[in-house]
Amino acid sequence: MRRLLLLLIAFSFLPTSAYAGCGGYYPTSQLPYWVMTVTCKEVMAKMNHNNATKMEAASLLLAGQTYADRCNMKKDYVRAFQIMTELGHACAIKPKLRAYEARAAAGSAYYASLLRKLKKAGFSLK
Repeated sequence: MRRLLLLLIAFSFLPTSAYAGCGGYYPTSQLPYWVMTVTCKEVMAKMNHNNATKMEAASLLLAGQTYADRCNMKKDYVRAFQIMTELGHACAIKPKLRAYEARAAAGSAYYASLLRKLKKAGFSLK
């Protein structure tokens, strides 16, 4: 019994999300829609409902699609990073910037151009 209690205590400190400990975690129960059937238009229309919907919109802007809808939405990294910063998730941006810099250093013109846009908007590692 004591060992089980110690394990529960130890695992309670593990992060539950990539954004845990970085501005908070927003459970899907706070969303006014079901993420498996929502369309991209609906996500963007309800973006200002609460912080969970804003974070879902930022994820949509980064990915360009939802679970259920492959919309022809243009990815907007600058707007997504602005939303994440506004919500207090600025620490989640740095790993993405490092990955983009590594891809640009490997010769990707797309990521080199993206880094220039992000730097112009005020997002950089330096």
